[in-house]
Formats: sequence, C-alpha cells, structure tokens
Amino acid sequence: MLMQMSIVRNNIFHGSKTLGEVYETNQKCRIEVYDLFLKGLTSLFFLSVGKTSVASDFVPCPISSQSLQILDGNERLDQNDIWNALGSNLMKIEDSRLIAQFTRIIVPSKLTPTEKSALFYPSAGIDLMTPILLGLPYCTQFYFFERSQSHIPTSLISELRKIPRLRILDDQHPPHWKQDDRKHFLDFEFNGIRRRLNWVHSDNKEFLMQDVALSFYFHRGDSLGEGGSGQKWDSELLPNLVKMIPNGSYCFYLTDGEPGGIDKKYFEEKFELNMPFITERGRKYYCGKLSAVSK
Repeated sequence: MLMQMSIVRNNIFHGSKTLGEVYETNQKCRIEVYDLFLKGLTSLFFLSVGKTSVASDFVPCPISSQSLQILDGNERLDQNDIWNALGSNLMKIEDSRLIAQFTRIIVPSKLTPTEKSALFYPSAGIDLMTPILLGLPYCTQFYFFERSQSHIPTSLISELRKIPRLRILDDQHPPHWKQDDRKHFLDFEFNGIRRRLNWVHSDNKEFLMQDVALSFYFHRGDSLGEGGSGQKWDSELLPNLVKMIPNGSYCFYLTDGEPGGIDKKYFEEKFELNMPFITERGRKYYCGKLSAVSK
C-alpha cells in the first residue's frame, strides 16, 4: 500500500504544474485516490492498536457509472461535487456509499418512467440530492414534503446541473425555483424526458391525495420528538401509502424505519444496508420493494 501511495504521489506532484493542469480531470482523479490512500492508511494505524477507524469512513467517494447506473461510461460526480452538496446540506456524509450499496441490490430498469410515476419523501428538509439521483430511473414526479420554507435550497439548481444529460427548464438566467400556492417547484429534463421537482410546504399526509403512481419511497431522519413529524410512515401510515402503488406493480424504497419501526406485511423484499459508523445516531438503512398487497 505504501508503494502504491508513493507511485500516486509521484504522479501528482512530480514536476511543476500549470493552474490548468491542476484542475485537469485526470489530475483530480489522482488527488482523490491519494486522499483515499492517506485516510485508509490512517484508519489502518488506528485499527492496528484496537481502535475504531476514524479517517476513511469520512471520505465521500466519487459517484461513477459503476455505482449509479444513470451515469454512462466515464461520467461521474467527483469528490468536489459531493463536498459541495454536503456543504449545502443537500446530501449526508454516508450518501456516496449508500448509493453504491443500494444500486448493487436494486438494478435500475431500462423501462422509461411514466408521466405519473412519483417519488415521495416525507419531512425531507432540504435532503434532496440523493433521492433525486436514485429516483431518476423510476420517476418523473418528485415530491419532497417539508413544512418549513425558511431556507430555500437555491444551491440545488447548480448541483443538479452537474448531472450529465440533465437540463433545467427555465427561461430566466440564472434558473430559479418557481412558487405556486404552498410549494416551490422546478422543471427539468433528463434523458429527454420532462420531470418536475416539488418541494411542498404542507402536512406529509396531503401526498395521499395526489393523482400519482408511487414508484419510489424515500424516508430518513424523522422522529417522534421535537422537530419531527411524529408520523409513522413505515408502519401505521403504510397501508394508506401502498394504495398509491398501481395494481400488479411495486414500489422501490429506501428507509431508516423511523419513527415507529417497519411493518413487514407490505415489504415484498427487505435488505439491510451495512453502513459505517458515520450515519447520524447510528442510523440503519433498509431497501427493497413495497407491494400494494399485504402478505
């Protein structure tokens, strides 16, 4: 490992570099690899003396076509893109690993999503980027419910524009969120298909009145305590939610099961994702398929 680090380091730092070369794609990749090596080595030192690894788990890995199938060939979201999203609270520190684990289990369909196919995320805050990345193969309508609108995530637009083949549909320059009644919305196109992102400022339960086909359910970070919705979407409200899945179909999900735990009756498939200790409050994740019919 030390020999590999030496080789990578020499490739990065040998000889003088112009400013343009420092930001060149291959050079950025080398720096990312060197950063991973250094943090991995630090973790090994801690593990060798019986301590917990504290460095490598905090590295947001680049997201490539190997871990996210909406990307083709050499397309990627590099470390800098991930750090920018993290800095704007649009992603969580574990998300690059979470995406890779999810897509190893759930391989996106090649079918084109329908006009009504929807993603639902109750009490989302501004945690928007990862559900969008995971939901693009399945959804044209994205519903993020969040009562508060004190902090409008304006930086999301610039982060979305980094996704290859995604185009924001807005005549104004620069593009911005539009507002209608109790929601902000943003129209965009991905792979030539028009889609809409809805950031809705009302009770989560109002989603149950939407005329959509539930295709992806994303849920994390909610609670029964102060600041949480107190709504148990993975158990008490689940029978109402699965009614929005078209007959004979199913809905993909990614959830932490909180608050209230998981009602297994409607979970056709359930996989626990093995995440490092970096998740907030030791959060566990589960993914699979939801069925409209109970077991």
